[in-house]
Amino acid sequence: LTVVESDAAIFCQQMQDFKMETIMAVTLPSWQFCLNMIGDGVDDPTRLSGEAMVLEEQEASLGTNLLARTALHVYQLKLATLYNRFGLIKKLLPGFVANHKKILKGHFTSFGATFLEGIAAYMFYAYTGKRKY
Repeated sequence: LTVVESDAAIFCQQMQDFKMETIMAVTLPSWQFCLNMIGDGVDDPTRLSGEAMVLEEQEASLGTNLLARTALHVYQLKLATLYNRFGLIKKLLPGFVANHKKILKGHFTSFGATFLEGIAAYMFYAYTGKRKY
């Protein structure tokens, strides 16, 4: 994971140097996810915020870029499921489901997003015993 984190840091720096803002916006959450998983410089590993990006600043900078917003939600939801943060799953899941089906329809990453949706829904079902998720 440290190798992936190092590669992500280099890639993000290159995207910044080349002024590739859209790619940068989609990639930053991935880099921060790696930092969270390593535990490098984060107080709460379930909060997608730290050295690579500050969550509130990243959200504010996205504007109407739904692809970047979906990428942000993917990594937030991954952390929530990995750390069993059911309140965060409940908060993120409805918007994630609505957005990824619009944004990633026909995209090669749609399978991964649907898989994550299923994992999150199953975890919430296991937690609540309710099948509505």
